[in-house]
Amino acid sequence: MKDWKEIVRQEVERVLSEYLAREKPPSTTEGVTSKELIILFSGTRWPEDQFFNQLAALAESGPRLVCVASQTFHAAHSLSWESRAFPPNATRVVSPPEKWLYEAAKEADAVVVACLSLNSAAKLSLGIADSVPTILIRQALEHGKPVLVAEESTVIRQAAILPNAPPKLRRLAEDAYHGVAELGVRFVAPADLCRALAETFYVPVNETPKRLAKTRPTKRRVFVTSEDIWKVSARGEKQIIVPEDAVVTDEARDYAKRVGVEILRQ
Repeated sequence: MKDWKEIVRQEVERVLSEYLAREKPPSTTEGVTSKELIILFSGTRWPEDQFFNQLAALAESGPRLVCVASQTFHAAHSLSWESRAFPPNATRVVSPPEKWLYEAAKEADAVVVACLSLNSAAKLSLGIADSVPTILIRQALEHGKPVLVAEESTVIRQAAILPNAPPKLRRLAEDAYHGVAELGVRFVAPADLCRALAETFYVPVNETPKRLAKTRPTKRRVFVTSEDIWKVSARGEKQIIVPEDAVVTDEARDYAKRVGVEILRQ
């Protein structure tokens, strides 16, 4: 006698394995190779080492990197910025003009923000765009381009306000970063930047049309209602022809007798 439980278990494992094979998550470089990414450095904080490690790993997959430093960031870290070894396929731009920002946001595939200051977050949440970070991020969002901040939202909020700051300032910081997230900006841990970008550009294969094409459609049964009888009677006809397996409701049958319509099956 067959062990039906074992058969069911094997079948479930087979279906799950096929499903997982189709839904395999993208690798850390999948879908990013041919992209152009703007890497924005803003504010006064220097990014973590994890961010630069992810940037180097990202560069190995081949995308074009345009590293943009705001005027505030370059003024605070000019020596580190100039001495930092960026990937060979990365271009450095310092405080570009507004026209360049509009064109860059339009042409790029995504914007990655190394650090997002509270000042920029507050302006963005209020719809203000008057600086390199705010114009670039605002334009990218308006063109439907993904914007990722390589900082976790909880960490960035804690770093933005001093521990002894008044509660009112803390609430303002919370509102500012929350407002940026509502605009569509995604906050990710620096160590997860490559994975997050791969997920952003990953397009899953939709196999539903193929499965539907292999499935034979079931025959739909016809239901005859009193409204169908009324339409026939209104046209002055005395017969209605329905399929052999049609379901005629009791109400339709009674109404047909009252108005003198004969129901004929094919």
